Amino acid sequence: MNVKDLITPVGIANYPYVTGQGDTAFSSEGQYHVKVTITKDAAEPLVQKIKSCIAAEVADEHKRKPGIEKIKRAPLPFREIGDDQIEFKFKSKFKPKIIDKKKLPLGEDKTVWSGTTMAVKFDASSYNSASLGVGCTLRLKGIQVVDLVEGSTATEGFEEIA
Repeated sequence: MNVKDLITPVGIANYPYVTGQGDTAFSSEGQYHVKVTITKDAAEPLVQKIKSCIAAEVADEHKRKPGIEKIKRAPLPFREIGDDQIEFKFKSKFKPKIIDKKKLPLGEDKTVWSGTTMAVKFDASSYNSASLGVGCTLRLKGIQVVDLVEGSTATEGFEEIA
């Protein structure tokens, strides 16, 4: 089951890899990804949509294999952080469209860093894998940056020492 064009409430980006080239650490093709932390209350509607996407895949598996008692489950694409936050994991092999709060494209010279506040547009796609089980992937499509945080490398700012 696929649920298309979902948009998160504004949250805080963690470990974004959404500008420049795709992350090639685990894929030679490169992958774009970001984790976004949202308050639990604001995230609840998305959590329910993701769980219903997984439930539909589980129901399909029961139809394909009547009498099966237990279906293997893959890890969820989100996790609770403390009592009041949920962190969602989004990924795609395609570079997402990034706009600012005025809906203008974010410049190619800009780099999105952790701490940036953003909303994410995504598709929730269920899957059924023999090795992982039944789960759901959150496919990153676009980002609206509300408050951009940019950084620098750890070696910038040093002076020459004689």
